[in-house]
Amino acid sequence: MKAKYLLAAALVSTVVFTIGSAGTAMADSAQDCPDQSACLYYNSDLGGASAIDNGDDIADYGTWKFYYTQSGTGGQNGYLQYVKNNAASISSGNDPGGYRVYYNSNYAGVYQTIGGNSWANLNSQLKNENASGRHL
Repeated sequence: MKAKYLLAAALVSTVVFTIGSAGTAMADSAQDCPDQSACLYYNSDLGGASAIDNGDDIADYGTWKFYYTQSGTGGQNGYLQYVKNNAASISSGNDPGGYRVYYNSNYAGVYQTIGGNSWANLNSQLKNENASGRHL
């Protein structure tokens, strides 16, 4: 009887550990970009360090850096690099209108629009050639 309880306890702890680990891995997904925000990533496919636009339009990415990493401790591709001309992908983070990335500062030039609750790699005209962004 005691063996059954030990086996049941071991199974429960394994399930709890597995669920907890899955939750941690999912915390870095595109869906976890904060609501009403946009997250730009240093690498394609939402990889590398990220920068979070918490609802403000940014006329010039020139002073904005990639501060957030999946590990939370830095040391990831792009960490502390400037966002201007370095972003490769973006998540719209449930922003209802989406987000638009521009080639030039002050919302000028070629742009790419990412719809609400979605993500995309920046197109060939904007990948590592991005200077400003705004919420729509």
